[in-house]
This record gives sequence, C-alpha cells and structure tokens, in this order.
Amino acid sequence: MALGLDIAWDRPSTNDILATGAHFVARYLSPDSSKNLNSTEVRDYPANGLSIVVVWESTAGRMLAGYSAGVSDAQAAEAQRRSLGLPNDMVIYFACDTDVSGSQYHTVNEYMRGVNSVIGLNRTGFYGGYYEVENVAAAPATASYFWQTTAWSNGHWSAHANIRQDGGTLLGGAADVDHSMTDDFGQYPRPQAAVEEDPLPFSEDDIRRFIREECSGQQVRDMHAYAVFWFLTAALSGNFPSGLDADWQTFMQITHDKLSADGVAAAVWNYGLTNPFNPDSNGQPQVQPALDFQVDQDHKFNMTKAALDALAAQLGQVHGVDTATVVAAVQDAIAKASVHVDVTVQNSATAPKGA
Repeated sequence: MALGLDIAWDRPSTNDILATGAHFVARYLSPDSSKNLNSTEVRDYPANGLSIVVVWESTAGRMLAGYSAGVSDAQAAEAQRRSLGLPNDMVIYFACDTDVSGSQYHTVNEYMRGVNSVIGLNRTGFYGGYYEVENVAAAPATASYFWQTTAWSNGHWSAHANIRQDGGTLLGGAADVDHSMTDDFGQYPRPQAAVEEDPLPFSEDDIRRFIREECSGQQVRDMHAYAVFWFLTAALSGNFPSGLDADWQTFMQITHDKLSADGVAAAVWNYGLTNPFNPDSNGQPQVQPALDFQVDQDHKFNMTKAALDALAAQLGQVHGVDTATVVAAVQDAIAKASVHVDVTVQNSATAPKGA
C-alpha cells in the first residue's frame, strides 16, 4: 500500500510532494486548464520517482447526463492525454463526485459505456463512493480500475478499489490523501510484468568476435537499414511494440502524431514498391505498400535498403510531400521526447551504395 496525493489547482513543488512520503500523484484532465496536469509535471514526477494517475472531471454530477456525455468527455480526455505525451495504454479515471440513487445508477453505467466506446474497457477507471463503485463493478462491469472515496460510503470499502481516498489532507490542505491497494492502479509509468529471461548461450566476448570477424560492412549497414525500417513502420502506423521504456514510448507517439497531422504518414505508408520476391499467381512481381513489404529472410535486409532508397528518392516527386517536413517532424519529436539521437540526412541519389 503506497501513499498518494490528489492535487487539483495547487502546484506544490516536487520536493514538497516527496517530503510527504508520497509515491504517486493524482492529477486532473478537465475543461479547466488551470486545474490540469501539464507537460512539465509529466516529465518531472516520474524523473523523481513519482507515478501519475489521471482523472477526468468537469462537474460533480456530469455522469447523470448519460451515454453521450461519456463519449464527449472520453474524447476530450483522450485528446488531452495525447497532447501530454502519455502512452496509448494510459488508464483514465472518470469522476462521479456526487452521491446517486435509484435510476441514476443505470445512468452512471450508461455514461461509463460511452467512455468505453472511445478508450476501451481495459483503460477505463471510475472514481466514486462505495455504492457507486459496487454498481459500476457489477457484471457486466463498465470500468476496469476503481478509485473509491470515503465520501457517501458509510464506512464501507469495496474490494474492487485499486485506490482509496481515505480521508485527510496534506500540504496545508492542498492535497487529499490516497493509498494504492494494488500493484497496478492505472498509474504512469505503467507497471512492467517481470520477465524471466533465459541465459544467452554465448558470452559478450563471443558477440564481439562475431561482429568483428563475421559481419561485413555491408551486413552491418543492411541491419541498420532494417532497424530504421522497423522504426518507421511502428512510428507511422502507431502500433508500438510492447516493452518500450517511457522515453521511447513518448518519442514514437510524438513522431506518429506529427507525421499523421502533416499528412506524411499516409503518403509514406501507401507508396508502392515492386516486390520481386512475392510474385502473383501469374509469376509477376507485385506492387505493395512500401511499409508492408514481406520478403524472405535471405533478401530481407537488401530489400529493406532498396525500399528506403526508393522512398528517399521519390517520396516528394510522386506524392508531392515535402521531404523536409519528414526531417523536421523527426527532429521535433526527438527534441520533445528528450531522446538524444543524431539525425543525418543524406541525399540517396549521391549516397554510396549500401550506405
């Protein structure tokens, strides 16, 4: 059980928060920007060992507006989540900050179903009193995470609660006291399941010897090209691999959002290349989208390099996309994500073969 603080409009320093012994901070997404979590906090809290929980709240009784209100609020919360660079699997709590009764329980569930339709059940959290939590958790549940307040609870605590707001304040009344009840309570950075790795069948010296003696310059360049190709595929599609650390998640998300907004993603994704290793039923090479190339293992790296060369040479001419936009987008993403990467732009027409 870890101590957390629920903070709205006040802005205590990170040092003041740490001095309370807190391990996480719950902050707001809402129509009121003066109340909301900001990008500085998203950067600074985890850097100092503090997890972040986010909750959407506009008005205390907003859930009583039903399904359409849930859809609208989830769309707004998701837009704010993306603007902060929080990951795609981030849990968002939605607050029912009032007591309800009778048919209102059904209306609350309708609101939550509206939320589910936008961000999915697995990312939906619910904040409320004991009876409200029990209602939303009852099959079929409309949330996967639960944050219970002591208010309107008559001394009861739900076994479903991942977080308890169990009364009391700290920081001169600026923060409500909470406690996490489970390891995963919807926090960022998201908890990583422990993976037991098999020991490598060779030593570090073996790897170095292989690279030095077995890998030619062409092989190394081809493998590097394939790594770049993999990154482009993930960043342009938005389908990021699991297990990335927070910096890389942020970097790839910002890259994806920027490229999508500028129309570059669709142009790159749909650019057609002739694939001689995947003939049609008549034995003729097929034209496939560049970033959907599937080739056999023997030709993978060389075909990847060819695909990258073709994209670099013809993207602007064929699709009218300013390639400088691509470069600027990647550089901008790198700067925002605080990932230190050197970007060298080389004209493929003058680059040495295999570079």
